[in-house]
Formats: sequence, structure tokens, C-alpha cells
Amino acid sequence: MAVLFLGITLWFGALGSVRLGLTGDEVHIRLSRCQLKIDGRGGSHNECTGKLVDSESTATVKVGYDGKPGETVAAAKTPLGSYSAIDTSFTSWGIGVLFPLLPLGAAVLTACLAVRAARKCLRLDVPSASP
Repeated sequence: MAVLFLGITLWFGALGSVRLGLTGDEVHIRLSRCQLKIDGRGGSHNECTGKLVDSESTATVKVGYDGKPGETVAAAKTPLGSYSAIDTSFTSWGIGVLFPLLPLGAAVLTACLAVRAARKCLRLDVPSASP
């Protein structure tokens, strides 16, 4: 479990650094169409499509952003290859820093509990030295 929580920590850390623009691979996307995507029980989010401004590529890319057509937005590529809008607000910094800390705390807690249980098990399994 500790390894799983550590992996989640690394994932949230990578996503947070992308959303805060810390990775250095910032691109600009000129939005051509924006629409509301309904995720069922999970709610809804806005998804915009557009073309990369600084690239020769004519491919259309998607970015999750609450914008208007014709607007140019700064974005960065996530580890899975999609694009995420860069947001450097105070709230985004808080989320980007605190979100990885929650699974990190769970990883430390589960690792400590596992080590304690292993030590307890080893103490119980030691044979006595009496004849």
C-alpha cells in the first residue's frame, strides 16, 4: 500500500508541476471551440479545442479551460500527452502543493504500520534459548 500511495504522490506532483507551469514546456493554444462536457455523476467541465500558435503542426488539441473561442491560452503537456491550462493563482499553488502531500502522508503512515507489524512478528517468532 505504501508503494501505491508513493506512486499517487508522484503522479499528483507531476500533474501539479504541469498545471503550475513549472515543467518549462509551455505552449500557447488559440481556442477555436469550447463546449461543456458532462461527466455523469462526476459533474461537468469545459473543454476547448484549438491549434498550437507557435508550431507548424495543424493538429487540433484539446485543453480543459473555461474560455471563449478566439482566446489564446498558455498550456503544458501532461504526462499522458493531453494538454492542461497553466494556472498560477494562489489557489492553484495551494492545490499543487497540498494534493501530493496527502498521499505522501498515507504512504508514510502505511509504511510505519507495516514496519511495526513486521518487527512485532519477528519478535514473536524468535525461538527461546532454554533447553
